[in-house]
Amino acid sequence: MNKPDISVTRLLLTAVASTLLATVLYLAIALVTTPAPAAAHPPRPTLTPTSLPPAPTGPAPTPIPSAAGPCESICGQVVDLASGTGEAGLVVRFSGDGWSVETTSDPGGDYAYGRLGSDAGVLNLVIPEGSDLRAPAGDVAIAPVPGQPIVVNLGVYGAAWAAPPLVPTVRAEPSWVRPGGQVTFTVQVANSLSTRISGVLVTDLLPDGLSLIGVVSDQGSTARAGNYGAAFVGDMDPGSSVTIQFVADVLPEAASTTLRNQASLIYREHAAGQAAASVTVGGAPYAAPTPAGSEPTAPPGPTSTPTLLPVTGFGLTALGAGLGMAATALLAHRLRKSRRQKPSDSSERAE
Repeated sequence: MNKPDISVTRLLLTAVASTLLATVLYLAIALVTTPAPAAAHPPRPTLTPTSLPPAPTGPAPTPIPSAAGPCESICGQVVDLASGTGEAGLVVRFSGDGWSVETTSDPGGDYAYGRLGSDAGVLNLVIPEGSDLRAPAGDVAIAPVPGQPIVVNLGVYGAAWAAPPLVPTVRAEPSWVRPGGQVTFTVQVANSLSTRISGVLVTDLLPDGLSLIGVVSDQGSTARAGNYGAAFVGDMDPGSSVTIQFVADVLPEAASTTLRNQASLIYREHAAGQAAASVTVGGAPYAAPTPAGSEPTAPPGPTSTPTLLPVTGFGLTALGAGLGMAATALLAHRLRKSRRQKPSDSSERAE
C-alpha cells in the first residue's frame, strides 16, 4: 500500500497559500486606494445689497403751487389725460403698512402733502363710486426724501381710454424660478418725447415672496429700503434711455405661484406711467446648475462597510499569479516523479 505523497500535499498547500496571499494583498491595496467622496457643490454666490445713498444732490425740484398746502414731501397734479387740464376734487391717498393719509386736489387739480417722514408707501387716486373716471396707474410706490419734495403727477381718463405719454418696459429674468433662486427685473425708460423730462424717478415695491437685494442703474443714484427700490435718474434728453435692474432673492419658503411685479416711472412734465412683469415660482428649492456638457451626479453618501475596487486589472493579475504558481509547482513535481521512475522501467525490460 502506497504512503500518501507528503511532498505533493506540501506543494498544493504552498500554492493555495500563495493564492490567498496575493488576494489579501489586492484587498489591502483596494482599501487604501478607495477614492474619497466627491466634494459638495460650492455655495451659490450672492450679490452685495445696495447701500442707501445720501440724499440726492443738486437743486431741489420746483414744487407745484397747491392750495392744499406746502409741498414738503410729495406733491403733484391730477391730470385729465384727454384734455391735459387739472382734475379737481379727487382724493389722493398715500398708504403703507397699517397707516394711510389723504388729501384732495384743488380747483386746478394740484395736491400736496406736508411732512410725511421717509416710510415707503403707495400712492392712489380714490375714484368716487358712480364716476366714469378711471386711473391708468395705481399703487405708485414712493418713499419721501426728507428736505427733497418729489413731484408725482397722476393721470385720469373718462369714457375714452387714454394712457400717459411715457411708460416703462419691464421684463423678468428668468421668468420661472425655484424657491431659493434669484430673479432680476429689468426696467427700461426711453424718452420718446420731443422735449427734455426732469425729476425722473423709477420705483419698485416687490411683492411678498421676494426679497430685494440690489438696485443698479446706468444713470443717477439708487436707494433700497426693505422691498422698496428706487433709481433717481435726474433729467433725460429727447431720444435718451436708461436701464435699471432690481435684483431679488426668491424666499426658500415661497409657495408655488405667479408673482406680479410693477414698476413706476415718475417725472415732472406729465402723469406717471407703469408696467409690470410676472415670474412663476415653483418646483424644488434652488440647486447649483450643472456645467454645460456634463450630467448631474449626486455626491456619494457615507457607507457602513468599506468600498472595494472591482475585481479587474490588478485583482485579476494577482489571482492569476497565484494560480500560475500552483500549476507550476504541480508540473515540476510530476516531472521529478517521472524521472525517478525511468531506471526501474529499464531494469524490468532487461529481465
